[in-house]
Order: sequence, then structure tokens, then C-alpha cells
Amino acid sequence: MRTTSYIALVALSFAPCAYAQLAEHTADTSLRDAVMDASGATVYATASSTNEVLKIDAATGAVIARTSVGKSPGAIALDNATLACICDSGRTISFIRLSDFSGAGEAAMTDRANDITALPGGGFAVVNSFADSVTLIDPDRANAPVTIGGVTSVPSGIAASESYLAVTTRSPAALLLYTGGSQSPTAAVPVPDGPSRVVALSGNRFAVQTKSSVVVVDSASAQIAARKEMVARDIAGFGDRLFVLDENSVDVYDDSLGSVTSSPVASGARSVAASAKGFVLLASDPKSWMVCNSLPDSAQGRVPELPAAVARVEPAPVAPATAPPVETAAEPEPAVPAEQPAIVEASPVAPAVEPEPAPVSAEPAAESPNSEPSATVTSEEPAAAPSQPAPVIVAQNAPEPVTAPEPAAEAPAETPATDAQPPAPAEQAPAVEQETSEAKPKVKSNGKTKSSPWPVRKSRIRPGGEVPQPDMTAPVTPRSKRPDVSPIDSGVTRESSIGQTVAEGISTPPQEGGFTPPTSADEFLNVSAEELKETADGAMTADGNVRFTLVGAPDVQFAADHIEWDRNTGRLFASGNVEIVQGPSTAFADEIETTLRSGVATLDAPPPLVGAADTDDELTEKLLSIGSLNAKNIDIIEPARRLRAERLIYDFNSGTGQMTDLEGQVGQIRFGGDELTLEGENEAVGADLWLTTCDCDHEYYRVRVKELNIDRDGSMLGKGAKLELGNAKTPIFWPRWGYSGGPTPTAGFDFTSGKKAELGYYINVGQQFAISPEFQLGYRLFPTTKEGVGFGFDGTYNYMETPASPLFRSSGEFHALYTTEDRGYYEWYHRHELSPNTVMLLNLEQWGDENFYKDFYYEKYRDRTAPRNFVNVTYTQPGYIATATASKDTHDFTSDSEKLPEATFHLLERELLPHVYLTFDTVNGYYERASTEDNAVRSINVARLSTDIELGALNVTPFLELEASYYSNTRDRVSDDDDSDARFSSLVGTTVQTRFQKAYDGAWGFSGFKHIVVPSVTYSYRNEPTMGVEETPRFDAYDNVYGRSRIETKVDNILMGRDAETGESWQVARLSLYQGNDLWNEIRESTDYEIELDLRPRSWWGFEVIGEHHSIDKEDDLRLDEPYLLQRTLIELYERVVDEPFDAETADKYNTRYGDYDRILTYLYYDNREFGGNLNGRIGYAYTKTQDQVFNREILYGLGYQINEKWSVAFEHRYDLERGELYRQKYEVRRVMNCLEGALLVNERGSGWDFGVELSVTGIPGTKIRF
Repeated sequence: MRTTSYIALVALSFAPCAYAQLAEHTADTSLRDAVMDASGATVYATASSTNEVLKIDAATGAVIARTSVGKSPGAIALDNATLACICDSGRTISFIRLSDFSGAGEAAMTDRANDITALPGGGFAVVNSFADSVTLIDPDRANAPVTIGGVTSVPSGIAASESYLAVTTRSPAALLLYTGGSQSPTAAVPVPDGPSRVVALSGNRFAVQTKSSVVVVDSASAQIAARKEMVARDIAGFGDRLFVLDENSVDVYDDSLGSVTSSPVASGARSVAASAKGFVLLASDPKSWMVCNSLPDSAQGRVPELPAAVARVEPAPVAPATAPPVETAAEPEPAVPAEQPAIVEASPVAPAVEPEPAPVSAEPAAESPNSEPSATVTSEEPAAAPSQPAPVIVAQNAPEPVTAPEPAAEAPAETPATDAQPPAPAEQAPAVEQETSEAKPKVKSNGKTKSSPWPVRKSRIRPGGEVPQPDMTAPVTPRSKRPDVSPIDSGVTRESSIGQTVAEGISTPPQEGGFTPPTSADEFLNVSAEELKETADGAMTADGNVRFTLVGAPDVQFAADHIEWDRNTGRLFASGNVEIVQGPSTAFADEIETTLRSGVATLDAPPPLVGAADTDDELTEKLLSIGSLNAKNIDIIEPARRLRAERLIYDFNSGTGQMTDLEGQVGQIRFGGDELTLEGENEAVGADLWLTTCDCDHEYYRVRVKELNIDRDGSMLGKGAKLELGNAKTPIFWPRWGYSGGPTPTAGFDFTSGKKAELGYYINVGQQFAISPEFQLGYRLFPTTKEGVGFGFDGTYNYMETPASPLFRSSGEFHALYTTEDRGYYEWYHRHELSPNTVMLLNLEQWGDENFYKDFYYEKYRDRTAPRNFVNVTYTQPGYIATATASKDTHDFTSDSEKLPEATFHLLERELLPHVYLTFDTVNGYYERASTEDNAVRSINVARLSTDIELGALNVTPFLELEASYYSNTRDRVSDDDDSDARFSSLVGTTVQTRFQKAYDGAWGFSGFKHIVVPSVTYSYRNEPTMGVEETPRFDAYDNVYGRSRIETKVDNILMGRDAETGESWQVARLSLYQGNDLWNEIRESTDYEIELDLRPRSWWGFEVIGEHHSIDKEDDLRLDEPYLLQRTLIELYERVVDEPFDAETADKYNTRYGDYDRILTYLYYDNREFGGNLNGRIGYAYTKTQDQVFNREILYGLGYQINEKWSVAFEHRYDLERGELYRQKYEVRRVMNCLEGALLVNERGSGWDFGVELSVTGIPGTKIRF
């Protein structure tokens, strides 16, 4: 989307355009956007205040014509014959014919449009940020747009080159590249710093404007070809020239960001558009515009020419010729290929485009040396006239060779058009009647063998009749991934929701290695049959062991007992043991009837479906996708999925259809049912469906749903869901049942039972119901033997993609529990995107007492903070961040500072002068802290200046920080009267850093190493602030300001290695050393040392050491203003008197944080389970000493062992060396039962023993059921 919303001022240029050559004009209305025609003679601009589009003579500035469009027209685009602009806040697209400059209708947008671009082949493409989609529109068929979904996430800009469609996205920040007509990106190029605008350059290059730079992306390599740091207001492109508008000039660059010329402009310019000979700039204040239309030849962009392949070339009819009998097996003379247009490769990642085959030669085809000559015959019909279609050349009653060649692994990267030859007749395997074996095959999963629920199929096309089976196992773990160091809770889960998986299973887009559509259906190739007939009007019938391929799909082999083909209507009917083979994919059916459009048919699809560089075959591929399919008893076997249906009816144009008596599997998710109605890509409505993760020949469980709706994002909403265990129905019932998309969906039911020291025996059961696709609500029952019975509720909601809801762009969850013993809690977490740049977070947590959450939810408690209550609004812009926060401390056992409220502003680093940078932070609000009885209005203001100085290999960064703060009250006030004070301080220092690196040859399984050393030294000095530490209220870290002179040094040694087998790179070793010493300190001088050693020579094991030492100079007398001096003194006195440690958490809070301390943590970890092994474990040592008290000195060790494919055991211990006791124990026995995984859990954590049994559904995270 263009970065400007206003318009009107054209740039002044000192080189390409002298001031006298500029034409300046005053606009009588607010102009939003503009484009120029290729010659630069005419400017078209949108006038938002008058709801018009203006046609302006660039030479005179006169308005030639104007026409009315929708409300508030904005972004505008121009193709060869039509103008299109976004109106009514993106709700409509208005079209204008250039021939008479009159309205040509409009297109209603279901999703609001953000940006628009013209397609080289005609039509327009519109990007929709809220819907994560792109809409392709043909002005002549405005009521039938084509939508490309799944453009993740938050697409903002769009542009089209000769062969590619480019879309910028915000999350992640990337440029997505689409080839003509594709439904998914062929590449995603990360764009640092966030893209805000994209324009097309010639040669399939795109220029992308970001917050701090402009980058050029080469589509063919899917790489950033050039990058230049600059802050641009807008960019425009024409041919191979890029026009960049900044605050003071318009700079012209070539397509590699080489500078061509620069023109000064007025500061009010906000938008730029370009043509071959010049450019136009628009400004809002004043409402004016200027045009430069006489750039010198060196600065003019070359007009891009459409590839020759765009022109439709009709295949010349070929007169039939009778092939003579084969005399010898001599190599025939090659046929002369037909003259082909130039073929432009769309993308290196897309399959190479097959050239159109040459006319059939009259020369005999070469015979296989292992087969007897076959009698090649022609049709019995008379020779066709030149206007009639070419007949089919067939080999009738040909004996079949013994073996068939293996399908090619992949197509060649390039196939020159001049070398195109018709494919040789495919060899055929012995006729093997298609059969279905009742025996269940054995399949391997992660090296383990188990039974499969799918029957074995036999192929009569493939050698030996073997059909490649789908790989339903989880992806192989990359070696660069660090293994889990804990041997406990090692159950494997698949990070994908059921809804997403089922949607993938029924979706029509091909998966990797799956079936792809043919590229033409003009004529059959290599047809062989026991009986074959054809007529002059293009009809053909074949019976008896029919084999054939299509010209546009030579890698696809067909087999059937009977086929009927009508060239004029495109109808193909096959019956009797139908088999289709393409690469590793195979399909079987009893009958298949499909309608294919001929490659020479008129293009009925909207022009936006046609890429500018489409060849004839690519055009035909799009035509073929606009047809229908009707199949009986079809079974599709692809590398990553399998789908079977008794009946399949599908319309490729609308993406709608119906399947009956279906069953499918993708990964570990199996699904099936009576009927499934397809309502578009990845959208479906099913009746009496079932889901399971059991991929064996009998299901341990199923979720059966009476009615089910599957949305395109993978979310599912069902009615009448029941849980079945084996063949038995359970009482667990959901009137409304749903799965939300995302990596960790809820299961709708959870159950935990066992014994805990604090609760006794307990049962924790919850069930959630889908009130709507976005909202789930359920109950919770928590009876215990020691703490009474708990009653509660849980809810989740996600309205991020529901524009009709007042909660649009919000999501959250809430939980509550209250017991008969008057204990309980509630929590609510809410996130709301108020605007694209504004986010609100709400966090409400209330515990009945300090130990409630610890007693009832210990597994969660140990990894979380104390309860907090706050609401925060954050507004983000490229140059600054502003926040507003209100927080309240509602617990008597916490000591958080209350913010009533707080407002902050953070100016991000900004370059004031070359290499001089400024940041500024201000934090203001009213604060209260009950634990210290402090309250005050406080204002913190900190400004920081820094610069970069390069001295050879050294980088020197001096910095200066100035702080001015205000407190309405101080700590030493003697009355409630005004006792305000201000604090001023400054910090000055410098950092010196350098970097060394060297590459080394590989060894020990690595192909190469890179050693990087980064040493740095920092000196800083802060003067004594005007407000003493003892006077300053203590709310947070902003108050901890005191005078200090300090020097810090750090050295990072990093060794990177590249695995010789996989090519993956990871950090093999790292040694970091840090030292910090106070040369002077207003309170007390301190010294710090840190060391971190991380070794990982193999992906499955490593060693890590972390050490810290912090000491305070004790030569001075005891200071009464030390933080928490009284608390630390009482804790130390208690431990000396009773000779045992105080509460661990309290001691850590007051001792470890504010006294001297030493810490050591080291452990060795090992995990080879992802690489065919069966062992994982760790052993480590932890030591923490606070002042003179040893807080912990313990050994941590654990081991997990997989006994076989079903059983595994694990344990983990912590042994306290200081006290000579084993104080933490965990044991686990785990059993895998195909789709279920069970574990016996025993845990001792100091306060008693916990026992439990856990049941997990493999493949679905978040479904653990504990007893």
C-alpha cells in the first residue's frame, strides 16, 4: 500500500531536470495517489475529497477529463486499457476505461483492500491485510474474482513483474513470491526491518522499502540482490530504474541500487510515481504537484517488454502419415522440432516448464532391444483435412516389455526449446490385475514396525507391482536442534492441530511429491490397447489393457480396461481397474470421468490467472484446472497423505464438490465418515465423521461427530460429538465440540487424578464446549480428600479473524476455581489489537492465599511469577513506542509497586548527524509500594547520545547519558507536607570493540569450521546524583541510581561448524568471559566475574558450565541504607540459631539478590533417541552461596532408557551434598500403545510424595490425561 494518504508536489531535480524544466501546479483538491502512463504524457490521480479520478496533461497541467468513482478513492493502478482504484476504505474497486475515460463498473470486496497493482497479462491484484489474502480481478468479470488465501501474515503491499507476483508481509517481515496462477508462494524472502512498500522492476526484480533501507530482491534466485541504508518516504519503479523519495530529494538508482542521478525536492513531497522519461511528486501542504518529464537518456528506465511466450501460438495441424513397418532397430532420424517461442523460467524452485512437443514424425519409433517389433497402425478413418485435429498415433496389440523404467526423480533444471523432442514410448510392466490384499501391511515409524490400517494395493504399471506408501512419520529432527536435557516426560507429540491436518488431507492443492495437473490435453501419446477406434471428429474408444499418456504430462502413466475420449468436448471416461502413476504417487479407481479443456481452447479464465510469462503449456495448465472430476471408489496414495472415497465429485473452477464414504490419513491423524461437502479450498462440511490418531488396524479411540464444519485455517466446529473407546461408546458427550487452529489446540476434555501431599487424593476433570467457532466455555470439578471440593470454569476465545464481532482482533482465556474450604483463584488474560499499531493487554490474577496455586497447580506454579493485575496499551511506530499502564497490588503476600497509572514514551535510536545517534525515554506516573510505605508522583527522563567511530579494526562507541527525575515525595520526609525533590545525574563512557574471524578445514564429521572472537572493553562514570539513595523511594530499577566509576571487559569465543553429512551449521563451542570492577562506588564497591562454556561437538550430546561471582567490598562500616538489611540479618540469625536453612524462596529473595553470592551450574547431557538410539540423560552440579550461607550444593542426575518400541523408563534425582540427603526424586515408566501413550509417575518434592498415571493421545499436544 502506498505510504502516503495525501498528495501533490513534484520534485525538483538539479541534474536530469533543470528548474526551468519543472512544471508546478496547484491542486484544487486533495490528491491521494497517482500513476503515469509509460510515455509520461498523462498523469492519473485520485481526488479523495471529490470522489473523482483526474486525467491530467503532464505537459500543460490541464485536467483533460474527470470521472466519478466510489467514496474516498485511494491507491490507483494502471494496465494497458483500464484504471483501477481502491474506494470506500477498501470495500470496493472502481474501474475506468482509458478509451473514453468513463466508468467501467466496480468490484465489491469481501475483505478490505489495502493495495493494488496491475498484472502484465491484464487485470489487477489486490492485497487484503485483515483476511491474509490476495484477490485477482478481471474488470470484464468483476463479479467473479479469484482469491489466493493463506498469505501469512498481515500482507501489506503488492506488485507484479513479468513473471512474478510479490506480496510483502508484516509477520514475519518477508516478501512472498508467486508465479502466475499459483495458489502458494514459490519462495519467501526475509526482509529485515519490516517492509512497507514494494514496486516491480524489469528483469523480475522487486524493490522493497523498509523502515531504514531499500532492498532489491531477485525473484529467480529468491535472494536480496542489493541493499542500501536510507530512510525513504516513498518509492516508484519503471523498467530498470528505481525512484526513491526522501525528505529532500528524489534519487534515481539502477536495479542494483547503483546511483544514477539525484534531484532536490520541496520538503512537502509525500508520494512519487514514475514513467520512462520522468516522474511526478504529490504533496499535501500546499496542495500542489510538479512533474519532470525530460530525464536524460542515462536516467530513463528501459521499457520492459513482455516475453515472446506470452503470445498465444496455435499448434499447426499435422497431416496424418502412415508409419511403415519396422525393419530394424536402427536409431531413427530425429524429428525436426516445431519453432517455439522463447520460454522464460518462472522460478528456480518451480518445476521446469516442458516445451511443446514437436509434430509427430513419420519415421518409425525405436524398439526396445528386449521386445519384438510391434505393428504400428493408424486410424481406419480417412486422412484428416488440415483444419481437423491431428489423429492419435497408437501402437495397437503391441506386446508389453518385461520391465518398465523407474519414474524420474526430478525434472531437469532447464530444457532448451530447440532440443525439445517427443517423449519415447513408455515401456510397460507386465499386466498385473489390480487387486486389494486383505492382509495389513507393516510400516515403519522412526525405525519401529507396526501394523497399518490400510490395505495393500498392487500396481500393474510399476515394476514388481509395488506401490510406494505414504510416510506418516514425524519429520526428522535436524541435527542443529539442541536436544532436551531432561529425561523425564519425554512423550512425543506432533505440533499440529487435528483441524489443520484434516484440512490438509482434503485440500486440493498438490503436496510435495503429490499429483500435479497435466499441461495439455491436445493429443494422446503412446496409446496401446487390444482394440482401438477413432473418428475424424476427434473421438476415440479403446478397450482391453489400455495404456496411454498425455502430451502435456509425459511423466504420468494411465492404465484402464476401457477409455472414451472426445477431443471436442474434453470429456475423458476411464473404467475398469483405472490406475494413474506420477512419480511416487499412485491413484486407483473403478471409474473416472473428467472434463478437460483443450490446450487450443479460448481462454475462459479471468486474465489475472494468466502470468505475463506464461507459455502455451502453462496457460493450458490453468485451463485444465477449470474442469470437473467424477470418480467411483477412488484411492489416492501420495508421499504425505492418503485419501479414499466411494464417490468423489469435484469442480476445479469453484473448488466445490462432495465425497461419500471417505477415509483419509495425514501424518498421525486419520479421519473418515459418511459424507463430506467441499465448499472451497480447505473448507468443508461433514456428516457423521470420525477422527483418531490411531494408525493401526484397530482404533483405541475415536471422536465421532454428527456434524462438522472445517474452516480454511484448520479450525473445526462440530455438533453432537462423542468419545468412543474401542467399539464402546462412552458417556463423554459434547453438544458442541471444536478445535481451534494453532500448534497447541485444546482437546475439549482433560482429566487428572492422583495423590498429592497437600491435597491428598484428588480428581481434576474439565470439559469445554464450543459455544461458537471462536469461543469455548466449560466446567471444572476438582474434589480432594484434604482441601474439599473445587468448582470452576474455563474459557478461551479468539476473534482475530472475525470482523463482524465487537471483539474483532482480540483473543484470550480465563479460568476460575473455588473450593468448599473457602480457597480459590481466578485469572483472565486478554489481548486486543485496537489498531495495526496499538495493542492492549489485560492481566487479572487473584489468589485466595499465597499457597493456593502452589498446592493445586504445582507444575505450573514452579515456572511462573507471583500474581499480577494490570492493563497495558502499547502504541508502536517505526521511530518510537508509547505505552500506558495501570496496575494494582491486590494481595497481602506480594510487594509489587502499584502504577496508578503510568505513561511512557521511548524514542528509538535516531541518527541526528552522520554517525551520531539519540535515544530518549520518559516514564511518568503515580506509584505506591505497600511493603516500604512509599508513594509519589514520579517522572524519569533519560536522554542518551552515542556515536560510532571506526579506527581501523576497532569500533569505538562513546556515549553520554543525561537523567532528570522528579519525586513528589521522598523517603526521609518528616511530614505529609510537600517534600518533593529532583534528581539530576549524568553517565559518560565509551565502548571499544573489535572482531576477528578465520575459517578452518573440517574434521571429526564437520566439513568446515569458523572461529569468531569478539573482545570488548567498556568504561563508564556516573557522578553522584543530586538526590541521595537513602532519600529516593524504591519502586523499581529506575530508582536505583548512584554514583559509580566502573570498567567492564568481555571476550566471546565462538566456534561454528558445518555438518559434513547434512550441511547444517550450529554452534560447536562457545567460551564467554566477563569481568566488571568498580573503581569507585557511592554505596559500596563491587566486583563481578562470569564464565560460560558451551560445548556441543555432536548434535546429541554436549557440556555446559556457567559460573558467577559477585562480591562487595567489606572494608567500609556497615551501612544502614543497604537494601533489605533488616530482612537479611534476621534470616542469617535464624539459620545460625536453628542450624537449618530458612524457607528457600524467601532466602533467595533477600539474600541472593542483594548480598555476595557465588553460583556454579554445570551439566553433561546426552540424547540419541532422534538418531536411532534409545538413551538420554544428564548429570550436573549446582552450587549457590549467599554471603556465608550455602544456599544449595547438589548433584543433579537422571537417565531415560527405551527398552523396546513400547516400553521406556526414566528417573531424575537431586542430591543435596550440603545436608547429605536426596530431596527431589522423579520416576517414570512409559508405555506406547500405538495411538495412546501411558505413564506411571512418582514425584517426591520435599513436602511429600505424588503418585499419578498419565494417558496421552500421541500426535495431539495438550491432551494428557493424568490419574
